[in-house]
Amino acid sequence: MKSTLYTGDTVIWRANFGSAPGVEATVSAIELVEEGSKYGEQVESAPWSSISGRRAIITLNTGNWAYGSQVSPKGPQA
Repeated sequence: MKSTLYTGDTVIWRANFGSAPGVEATVSAIELVEEGSKYGEQVESAPWSSISGRRAIITLNTGNWAYGSQVSPKGPQA
């Protein structure tokens, strides 16, 4: 598994705050957010360890967005 999430990566997204079945989606944008803040800094990549919980907002090609806790790596990616 890669240790970094990049814009353009395919991930497994779980809607309903992570309780729905997973579906594949492509990351369109990554925004890192400081705790207690509503907006953050848009980045091209981020270590998976820095996007846990609500520390990241991930925009997906499906038109949805997700907190970092709602996405996981799809599997081996080059």
